[in-house]
Amino acid sequence: MTWNERLSTLARERGWGGAELERRSGVDRQLIYKYLRGEIAQPRGDILTRLAEALGTTEAYLRFGPAPPIKPGTPAELPVEIATIPVVILTKLYMFGGIDALFVDKDSLPRMAAPEAVGPRAFGVRLHDDSMAPDLPAGAVVIIDPDQPVTPGRPVAAIVHRPHGHAVVRIWRALDATDLQRGELVANNAFYPPIPVHSSEQATILGRAVYVIHSL
Repeated sequence: MTWNERLSTLARERGWGGAELERRSGVDRQLIYKYLRGEIAQPRGDILTRLAEALGTTEAYLRFGPAPPIKPGTPAELPVEIATIPVVILTKLYMFGGIDALFVDKDSLPRMAAPEAVGPRAFGVRLHDDSMAPDLPAGAVVIIDPDQPVTPGRPVAAIVHRPHGHAVVRIWRALDATDLQRGELVANNAFYPPIPVHSSEQATILGRAVYVIHSL
C-alpha cells in the first residue's frame, strides 16, 4: 500500500472528503485531492504531519506504513535469557564514542539479563530524562540492538556530534523515503526539538531499540 492509499483509507474510514480533511488539517483542499489521487509521490514532511495529526496517526505511518512497537516488559516477562549485556547511563554513552569502545570496557559496566532475540552486540541504556516519555520514561532501560536495521518511526540510540556532543534515544524520522540516512531524531516530548541529521558527521546511529524495561 502506498502512502496516498493509506491517507485515502484513513479519510474514508472516518467518512471525510477533501473539504473535511482541509478543515481539520488546514491543508489546502486542492493539494489534498492531488495527494488522494496519488499525483504527488513525495509530500512535504510538515504537510504530512498536519494530515497525520488530523487523522489521529503519525507521519511515519502515512509515509512508511505500520511498524511493530518495541516490546515492553519487566525482567520476568522477557523471553528466555541466554546471556547478559552491558548497561550504560545515557549521559555516559557519549564518552564511549561508539559500540566498539563500549564493548572494550564492558567488564567495568553493570550487566543485565538479555532476551533471547537480541544480537551479540546488544546493550542497555538507562534513560535519564523525560524526552521520550510517556512511552520511555526516565529511569527505564532501553535495549539497543545494533544488528537490527534502523526503521523510520522506531526509537534508536544515537551519538550527536554537532553542535554539542551528547547521546540520545529518539524516534528516527527519515525525511526522504528514498534516502533513509538523512532525517531527524525526534523526541516524544515536544519540549525537546528535533535534531536534524544530514550526514554521519552530525550524528551516528548506534542501533535500534528492541525492548524497554520499566523496572529493573
